[in-house]
Formats: sequence, structure tokens, C-alpha cells
Amino acid sequence: MLKSSGRFNRVVWTVLAIVGVLSITSFSPPGQSITISAIQPEAMNELLTGQEAVFWIDVPPTDPNVTPTFEWEVDFGQIVGDGDSKQILYVAPSEPGSVELKVTAGDGGYQVSTSKTITIIPQILPEPEPDQIYTVREGDTLSKIAQGICNRRASDFPAIQYVANLRCEQDDRFDCIADANVIEAGWNIYIPTCDAITYYWVDQLNVLPDIDWSVPGEAITTAGSSTVYPLTSRIAELFKALGFDGHVSIESIGTQAGFERFCNGEADIVNASRPITGEEIVNCRQAGHELIPFQVGNDALVGQRHFRVRGIHGCR
Repeated sequence: MLKSSGRFNRVVWTVLAIVGVLSITSFSPPGQSITISAIQPEAMNELLTGQEAVFWIDVPPTDPNVTPTFEWEVDFGQIVGDGDSKQILYVAPSEPGSVELKVTAGDGGYQVSTSKTITIIPQILPEPEPDQIYTVREGDTLSKIAQGICNRRASDFPAIQYVANLRCEQDDRFDCIADANVIEAGWNIYIPTCDAITYYWVDQLNVLPDIDWSVPGEAITTAGSSTVYPLTSRIAELFKALGFDGHVSIESIGTQAGFERFCNGEADIVNASRPITGEEIVNCRQAGHELIPFQVGNDALVGQRHFRVRGIHGCR
């Protein structure tokens, strides 16, 4: 029998403990610490036929040198785009039923998945109001029609086309608009509500692609309104703080001059303090530039009334 001192035992156990820790570390599956949330929003478990919805997952950061990959799958309906980011736009099918939406996230060595079931219920279309049924006249354009809706902008024509086509697919009283530049006199077009136009642009903002900060940034040229200039300058600062390493040029030259530069290909973004005109839309399209409008704020107007009461002067 061999005997050892207490000191020797402590040394042996210390060595064994270190070896144990090293063995656990070296054989842990790489990336096992990656976790994902449930598919968000969790409360959204029902959609109408044909309805669009944005779904996403939250992924806590793990190794800063590893970029997670994402793969979305659905057995009914359609995912717009490649479905390889943490956020997707899903379009429900035209028929009612049950849908399983699944996402798998990985870091190259480990994968984790989650899914949710969504019930697709039939959509019962409300009867359109009289002012939502519009018969196209000679000389009409979607831009011109857009300007007459809720005092909106000519650039809202994509919203009209999109909502009108959703309606025409389920209501044969209306004509579909395959090309926003081509509408014919005599067509019956469904006119969306003011709220529907607003929701359309909100959805467009929700599905902007993720930015790959590893790709070197190119120069961005912005020109236009002096009113919007301070806001754009601040946004540019925040954009660079997030990781954009390209040059951002912002010129305060007025809205009209900004649109001229954009249509001539000299600017990437226009700062505008008014809606775009139909003529400007035509000019830009003829030059091959597609417009993507974003409303970033509203001007405030304050009225001041001067009054005088027995020698007391003031404003209200």
C-alpha cells in the first residue's frame, strides 16, 4: 500500500481538476452557446388569407467574430425574398388552413431551431364605400389619382397599385394594375383608405434589408431642402456611429434643385420639404430612377395673436 501526504493529495486533485476543466472546454460543441427567442411577435397566431406580416427572432450576441446564419421555412404561403436574415416578410396563402413557420439559426458549428403554428382564416372583404370605386378617365395617371386621396402625395401611387391589386384578386368588379405606368380609361380601380396607404409605407420600412457592416461603405450623396438638412445631418452621424465607413455628403440647395440632381443621377437621396410633383416623377422615371419615398417628419405651424388690454400687451 502506498501512502501519500496530504499535500500530495491536494496537488493530485488540483491537477485532476485542471485536466477536467480543459477536457470539458476542448470537447464542447463549437457555438453551443447560441440561443434564439421564440418567433416574434408571439401573440400573432392568426392571419387573414392574403395578409402580410413581419416575423423575426432575437439572437443574443455570442462570439463577435461569428456571424449567425438564418434559414426560414414555411409549408404554406410564401416568404418574400431569400429568407436568410433574422427578419422576414410572410404572405399568407389565399386559402384558409394551418401553417408551420420554422427558422433555424446557426454559427457554422451548431444549429438551433424554433417554430410556430399560424392559423389562416378566410378574409371577408367589406363592401367598398362609393368613393372607393373609381372609374379611370382619359388622361388619368396613378400619380394624379394619388394626389386626390386624403390630400396625399403623387408618390403614393405604389400604395394604390398594391392595395388595388389585393382587392381585384378577390373582387371581379375591379381591374388589376399590372404596370403602374399603364391604366386605361374605363377601368374600375379600388381606391384604398387613407389608413391603408399609411400602413403600406409602414410595412415597407419594416422589411428594409439588414445592413452588412463588413462590406466597405460607398459614398452617399444627399441634396435638397434646407428644412430637412439638420435632420439628415443627425441621421448621417448616427449611421456612421453604427459602423458605416463611407463618406456621406449632404448639400442644402432646396427641394427643387435636389430633385433635379436626383433625376440627373447626381444624388442618391433627396431631402424634400414638399411632395414630389407629377412632372418630377416623370422626369426621374425617364432617366431610369425609381422613387422610394419615406416620410420622416411633419412641419409645425404656430399662430400668434397679439392682444392689448388696458395698457397690457401680450401674445396668445
